[in-house]
Amino acid sequence: MTRQKRKAQEGSFQSTDGSLTLLVPDDIDHATLSDLLPGISITSPSPDAVVSLYRILLSQRSELEEIQHELENTRAEVEKKDVELDQALQDGETGIKKVEAQIELTQEELKRVKTERDELGMS
Repeated sequence: MTRQKRKAQEGSFQSTDGSLTLLVPDDIDHATLSDLLPGISITSPSPDAVVSLYRILLSQRSELEEIQHELENTRAEVEKKDVELDQALQDGETGIKKVEAQIELTQEELKRVKTERDELGMS
């Protein structure tokens, strides 16, 4: 493999007369980069373009960190709501069991009262 090809694959650069010339490797999609960075030469970016790219990169990192923080907060809220829902379901089941037990006691009491009434009616 020639030295120039190897450097192109590694994404190396050359500088002559203060200008920057990049040998962009083939695995980088030039068309997509050109669409993302209109008006910026991919192989010969100006110093201002490089500084702008640095700013964009830092801004993207900041946005990513903010999104990650929001995601963590949302996950925590979902987990909290899940715990609250489980507690509400348990409370509901407990309430239903109490009502069922009270109905059963009331039915037994009604049965006992009917039996007493029937016995009093026969005497």
